[in-house]
Amino acid sequence: MKRYFLTADYYHPDDVLRPGLEAAFGKDGYVYTNDPADIPWETLSQDASLLLIAKMDDFSSQLGHPRYEELFAPISDWMTPERAACLERYVRGGGAFLALHSGILWHEDSDIARLTGGYFLRHPPQCRVTVVPFANHPITKGVEPFTENDEFYMCRVYADQVTPLCVSYSAEPVGEPSVVSAWCREYGEGRVTALAPGHTLETILNPNMTRLIQNSAQWVMKQC
Repeated sequence: MKRYFLTADYYHPDDVLRPGLEAAFGKDGYVYTNDPADIPWETLSQDASLLLIAKMDDFSSQLGHPRYEELFAPISDWMTPERAACLERYVRGGGAFLALHSGILWHEDSDIARLTGGYFLRHPPQCRVTVVPFANHPITKGVEPFTENDEFYMCRVYADQVTPLCVSYSAEPVGEPSVVSAWCREYGEGRVTALAPGHTLETILNPNMTRLIQNSAQWVMKQC
């Protein structure tokens, strides 16, 4: 079985994501792709030991960019109802799903937001963001608080369905709240983890972020 990493969109390019993921996992033994068509959605349960998504979906189509068709290829509305159903079935049956940064940009009423246990609301301009692990959990083991310049994602989580793992805060812009920035849940026989940090190369290469990603993958795959 393979570990699939679906990454990259216009605002989250591979020159950030790929070095970060390679720092966490290496190059060999993983399927790195930017094209959703490369993911075996219908046979995930047979083919995938892990699916990591760090790729935004239909938020891109709402930006009204004059070069939309050129810049946002392959098609950004890629999480079809059929693929969402395949992912839900995969996790419910025991699969491992990790959503990283833009991989949590789902609409409130979407199937994937319900599966993930939370979704993106907004973010202020890039700023210094401090991530603080607080849960006694395998995902936070060995992860220390860290601060990097990043996108400060404001997310809404379904508190009765998830285990919060980390909070984030920023001194600037003034008035922004502390928010849950990492969480996990069990869904059927499977597991899901969502990590909001990871927009900049500095953040994703921070050793504590690397550990957070590694631990998350191990936990959803039931290796810890």
